[in-house]
Amino acid sequence: MFKKLTPLYFALSLILVSSPSWGASLYSIKLDSLTQLDTIALEDYQNKILVLTIFEPECPWCMKQFKALEALYTNCDSKLQPIGIGLGSIKGLKAIVYRTKITFPAGQASTEFIALVGQPQATPFSIIVDESGQLITSFQGYIPLEKLEYAFQDICA
Repeated sequence: MFKKLTPLYFALSLILVSSPSWGASLYSIKLDSLTQLDTIALEDYQNKILVLTIFEPECPWCMKQFKALEALYTNCDSKLQPIGIGLGSIKGLKAIVYRTKITFPAGQASTEFIALVGQPQATPFSIIVDESGQLITSFQGYIPLEKLEYAFQDICA
């Protein structure tokens, strides 16, 4: 697993978060879906690498990040799971999800999620979690598709 993610550390110049307790607590989180009438249970995505991307309404870089993640997801949906997690008004969050036409799940951040990961200083803010629910790293800002493809090349091959 670590060998597969090695390019990720170099390709994205990522900053390791001094993480709170992860694992089981992450998988207990449920988010209100922005695309359906149900909830998103993070436990449903165990055994996949998660790219949890925090976004806000009217964030052009978040929209660009979603488009890059959608392209990546199309090529490696069996091993990698992006999930958009929105901060702000439901109306604004639904608008950005609709405009970007993403097919991966997106939900509104819950208080439990924010308590676990903290409040990002800027968006987009992405957190990468391995198959067992352990924090790998996080990064702030837009990451182009080419860098994402390079970072996940061993996983999506």
